[in-house]
Amino acid sequence: MAHDDGETGAGPHLEAHHHGPGSIHQAGRDQHIHYPQGTRRTTSGGPPPECPYPGLSPFRPDQAKWFFGRDQLVAELVGRLDRRRDGGGIQLVLAPSGAGKSSLLGAGLVPRLRQAALPGSHAWPTLFLTPTAEPLDALLSRLAAETGTDRATLQERLLAGAEAGLDSLIADLRTTIRAQHPDARLVVIVDQFEELFDACEDEAQRRTFLGFLARAADGAADGGRSAWSSSVSARISTSSSRAVRNCAPRWRTRR
Repeated sequence: MAHDDGETGAGPHLEAHHHGPGSIHQAGRDQHIHYPQGTRRTTSGGPPPECPYPGLSPFRPDQAKWFFGRDQLVAELVGRLDRRRDGGGIQLVLAPSGAGKSSLLGAGLVPRLRQAALPGSHAWPTLFLTPTAEPLDALLSRLAAETGTDRATLQERLLAGAEAGLDSLIADLRTTIRAQHPDARLVVIVDQFEELFDACEDEAQRRTFLGFLARAADGAADGGRSAWSSSVSARISTSSSRAVRNCAPRWRTRR
């Protein structure tokens, strides 16, 4: 038993009690309990075992071993990305809040791709991000880290705005990615996509972010075959759902 000795300010005070024959000797936090059969020493327990349930947090790729019950949905998502390797376009994942979209992508899709669910997908780098209130900062930081490209150079070329310049940027990033593996493509997963409309107040940033994703996934900069596979995860709400639907015609998306 432990309680805080509030009057003296001495901190926790430990007490031990026993029933029946025996005696207790205590020194600080160390307890020795003596019974007629011998002495038993109590020690603190070790670290708790890994919890298979992350609570309200989504499952991450390194927690895939605990992620069950979505095999059919993961297989369908992998199949849709396979069709987009030639057709291009962004894959939308829409569902109400708490349905498990982030876990589906993080602990379902990503580990399956790393297991070569699609030809060569074990070598595909994955860029996982949330837009936040500064979507371009989030995108540029992750792109620079994943491709080893100078962030300032990326920002300058991305903000130039011209379609030809954007295609040139995407083509150069494609070359960088495929220098590591000839058939590699960058998988871009934008989780909590509704933040682009709910958190970001800069219309210019929003348009640049959307334009880059759409152009990269379209495949125009790669001779009609996209070097990018993009998935967008968003919760369904009145504002964000309407905004995502407004983007869909330009993106050639599928739910």
